[in-house]
Amino acid sequence: DGLKKSLRKGKLFIDQETYAILRIEYGYSPKGMKYELPNGITRGMLKLLAGLSIEDEKLNIVIDYQKVNNYWCLKSINYKNEQVIAKKKNRQYIITVQKNMIVNQITDENPIPFTASESLSSKEFNKQLGDYDEKFWDGYSYLKAPEDMIEIISKTDNSNQ
Repeated sequence: DGLKKSLRKGKLFIDQETYAILRIEYGYSPKGMKYELPNGITRGMLKLLAGLSIEDEKLNIVIDYQKVNNYWCLKSINYKNEQVIAKKKNRQYIITVQKNMIVNQITDENPIPFTASESLSSKEFNKQLGDYDEKFWDGYSYLKAPEDMIEIISKTDNSNQ
């Protein structure tokens, strides 16, 4: 389709002192909504059996983190999806699906580290991200990371491969 715009949009909130991620807000861009499960099994069955069509209007996800005993931990995940269900354009219904997950207990006694099979190496993580394209940021306002931070990240990446 010759995509030129991102399918997702969002904001990343970072702690100024520790560079820890505090909050992630994201969702699909207007163009991205067209690609959100366009031919899902449930949608196909509803269209076939009941003549209903389902279109996603909005999808927003917010992930918050909290500091617990000097560690940043997941605090909550909020998911909100608005869908329009229509029957041959005669009737339309707007359905809002909202899911909230809240962490209500964190135990930091005798933590069990992730095994190698439960975590990604930097190499595997970067493979999933794909190649970096500097032109992606053209037209955006952003702050470039200080050179010393880039050097630290580079050293960390190299030591984890």
